[in-house]
This record gives sequence, C-alpha cells and structure tokens, in this order.
Amino acid sequence: MNKIPKTVYFIFGATFLLVAIIAGGWCYDNYLKPIDCKKYSLDNCPARCAICPTCPTCSALACQAVQTCKDMGLYEPWLEQMRPKEGLPSPEDTIRQMYEPALMQLPGYDHFAVIECETTLCVKLFFKTLSPETTSRLPKTIENMPVVAGIIPTSDDGGASGGERCGIESCHGLDIVCGPNVPDVCTEIYQLGDGCRKYARCAAIDGACALTPSADFDACKACVQKCANNFATDNIGVFSCESECVNK
Repeated sequence: MNKIPKTVYFIFGATFLLVAIIAGGWCYDNYLKPIDCKKYSLDNCPARCAICPTCPTCSALACQAVQTCKDMGLYEPWLEQMRPKEGLPSPEDTIRQMYEPALMQLPGYDHFAVIECETTLCVKLFFKTLSPETTSRLPKTIENMPVVAGIIPTSDDGGASGGERCGIESCHGLDIVCGPNVPDVCTEIYQLGDGCRKYARCAAIDGACALTPSADFDACKACVQKCANNFATDNIGVFSCESECVNK
C-alpha cells in the first residue's frame, strides 16, 4: 500500500491554516474589532451598532454603541426601523440617470421635475425656448408618467430667473422651504418628521419655486404633529408614533 507523501500532508496543513487565518481575520473585523459607532451616519450604521436618540430629552437620532443606548435607557429594537433599507431608486434618480442624457439633446432643454397633475404624477420638462419641432419630439410618457412641457419664466414675469434650481432648501423637519439654494450635503442625524419628507417635492409653479400639493405629505405632517403633541414628554413614544405615520 502506497504511503501518502509528507509534502501532501504539508500542503493540506498549510491550506487549512491559511483558511483559518483568513476566516479568523474576517470574524475579528466584522464581530470583534472595536468600532466607533458615532463615526457612522444613519445610512451606514453597522449592524453591531444601534440607532437611538442622542440623549433622553433629544429628538435627534444617531448611530451609537448598543451599550451606550442601553445605559441611557433608550435602546428600543423598533428603532432599527429607522435604519435605511436599500430600495428602489426614486423616480427623479431613474429619470436623471436613464432619460436626461437624451433630454439634454433637445434644443432649449434646462431641467425636469416630477410634479402632481390632478390625480397622478407627471414629468414636467422645462425649456428656455420651446419650438413646435421640439414639442413633436417629446415622449408621451417617462416611467409610465405623462410628460408635460413648459418654458422657464423670466424675472420680468415675476418668477424665478431662467436656469435657477428649484428644490428643498431645508435639510430636516416638517417645515419645507423651496428655493434655488438646494444644499449639496445635509447632516445625517435623523430628526422628527424627516420620514414625511419623501412625500414632499418642489417645482416651478406659476413662475415661482413652491411646494407641490401632496395629500400624502399633508396627512403625514398632521399625523407627526399630533404625535409630537401627544408624546411631548415621551421621547421614545413620539418616534414610535411617527413610524406609524410614515408607514401608513
């Protein structure tokens, strides 16, 4: 009977040791290595950290160590619902990535906005100038939303000057401010009412940048304001109440 060469045992042993070292390193990096949870935003809060209010009387949420949340008496598993989930891109992101490169080839095209048109959402295309030829080339729908077109008002018409941005200027809360000064970066700390902001949109309406009418936003805002009144001294309760408003 042939004996297995020692080199084979050595190779198997070395391979097993290498795998063990790699697995051990991965385990350490992901489960044992100390991490500073405060350095992470809510969007990137690791599973080993927790999301909870920054203090017993604060309404702002932050990524913190689990034990820190427990020591303050603020650790609640349901707050993990605030941890952003990966989902479908917003209509604006989809249009910007997939359709706007072609729209920019249209003469006079400036920007687009997703707005409410009666009982549905529409994609409104804004042009500096709009000719019949360009109108004939417009798509009927984009992402199953009807397409409408308009010319950017000039300052002489009492509206926003051509080329101005129109978006949400405020970063947090229920008080939506529309205008051209859209921030490029906002703080990642979650504040009461931020969940309702997914229903809010700004658009150029009658020459001015304004909040588009939205029954969903109005209902969510009223619900959160009621939560704030009913749980004025209960920081945990108010966030629990808010989550029901946002997910209705």
